[in-house]
Amino acid sequence: MGAGNRDPERFPDPNRLDLARQDNRHLAFGWAAHFCFGAPLARLEGQVAFATLLNRFPNISLEPGPIVWRENLGLRGLKALHINWQ
Repeated sequence: MGAGNRDPERFPDPNRLDLARQDNRHLAFGWAAHFCFGAPLARLEGQVAFATLLNRFPNISLEPGPIVWRENLGLRGLKALHINWQ
């Protein structure tokens, strides 16, 4: 389950954080009968949140350094995302 969205047979360089990854048919909201009913709302909220963040902080960028992932195989995510918004 922890490799579901970073399968090397599906995504090139699957462990790299790539927010602009193309052809991103991932498993975040389930599939078929197990698809999340809230997925369209969650996607819309994400678009609004990121657009607002980029409008308020146009010079936002990732801090250099390694990206550290949590070690939970069932719920993959970053421990932190260090950014600069000067």
